[in-house]
Amino acid sequence: MLPIFATFLLAVSPAGQIAYVSEATTAQRCVVVMDVASRSVTRVGPGKRDGAPRWSPNGEWLAFDTERASGSAIYLVRWDGSEGRYLRHAQPVNRDPSWSPDGLKLAFVSGAGPERQIVVYEIATNRESRWGGGRRGLMAPRWMARGLVVSLLGSEDKNRSVVSPIILENLNQSVGLVAIGLTEEEGKITSNLVLVTATESVAFPERVFPSPGNYAEWNATPARRDYAIAFESDDGGDREIFLYSRKGIWDLSNHRAADWNPVWAPGNSWLAFESFRSGRRGVYRVHREAATVYPVAVSERASNWWPSWSPDGDWLAFVSDRTGVPNVYITDVAGEHAEALTKVSTGAVAPAWRPRR
Repeated sequence: MLPIFATFLLAVSPAGQIAYVSEATTAQRCVVVMDVASRSVTRVGPGKRDGAPRWSPNGEWLAFDTERASGSAIYLVRWDGSEGRYLRHAQPVNRDPSWSPDGLKLAFVSGAGPERQIVVYEIATNRESRWGGGRRGLMAPRWMARGLVVSLLGSEDKNRSVVSPIILENLNQSVGLVAIGLTEEEGKITSNLVLVTATESVAFPERVFPSPGNYAEWNATPARRDYAIAFESDDGGDREIFLYSRKGIWDLSNHRAADWNPVWAPGNSWLAFESFRSGRRGVYRVHREAATVYPVAVSERASNWWPSWSPDGDWLAFVSDRTGVPNVYITDVAGEHAEALTKVSTGAVAPAWRPRR
């Protein structure tokens, strides 16, 4: 007979679907969708080195990059696999798609190495256009609301222009993109945060960052429908997670070990992230106001990474190699009840919880 506590946990186990990448071999990685309650699995990807799946805002579609004979393309597929297609591209290499908040566009990286540019694809018209005013060396595009752009680049002083009229004119009246820009300084490659619109690219102002100077930034993650953005920076000597909002900028993770990969919870009050503060990579969560860090999936004998929040914010999916092979697990946010969602002998990675419709 199960203990009362275990019985309660099983009774409140999450429902919904999680997409992830099932690894057969290094050359065969396929996106699949699992129903969490029944554990039934549906293959939806072509299976030719499929990349990490990204859900559309309404949860009806998945987008991810996948290998083709000519290079790599963005694949668009319904969550149940009933309809799928490759997007038509001008360049042979296309990766890392990101959905616009209205689900009508996809931004992604087109090109390789220093020639990488940001492309936006209009799904209804099957047209793609290059954003950023011709700037190269851009990657990891993520959509952010117009209000966040104004907060980042503007001023509340009525005697000054809130933000460049040119930028506002090209924000499509609702959104812009944040991307990571690669630059070479004194023979070294560094990265910074860049605002990208349909016609230009603008570096984030210094006041967004913890302190002046040349630091590297990665993994910018805007909150949905909120004037806040989390990002990684090596300001202070190691990789930390910082939060910028209208209240200012501060260090959320604040530890001498490397912290990275911030992921917003629904409601924007919490962030999950990865950290090496226990010696092995683990999953933690932090409240944006209190900046108090709590462990979620941490072990001295295994690595845990790639957190993904459930739509209600009560559960996290993540990847762990605790059995020797990476597989997808789920746990309550307190980390008290972790269970294996997949048991694939060759591995499963990149979980993404389907959003509520």
